[in-house]
Amino acid sequence: MSYSELARRAEVTAQSAQATVRQLEERGAVERRSFPGRGHTAELHITDKGDDLLEAGKRACASADRDLSLTLGSEQLTVLTRFLLTALSSRRPGP
Repeated sequence: MSYSELARRAEVTAQSAQATVRQLEERGAVERRSFPGRGHTAELHITDKGDDLLEAGKRACASADRDLSLTLGSEQLTVLTRFLLTALSSRRPGP
């Protein structure tokens, strides 16, 4: 997909999408298998390092979820979840 499409899906600007991909490339998390430049579709592939970073992120999120659940308790967590879902559904689309 193009950077514009990637940006639309992530709800960020095309410039932000390009900068993020560049950072991921610099960290060795993704590998470009296409020609860089305007008008080219980016063919990006996740690397083993990228898989490791993704798994570390999932573990960090799961840990934060557990901590939040323990801190708030079931009832307050349900209220927070409803609030956040309402906030997300009412936001304007686009970056």
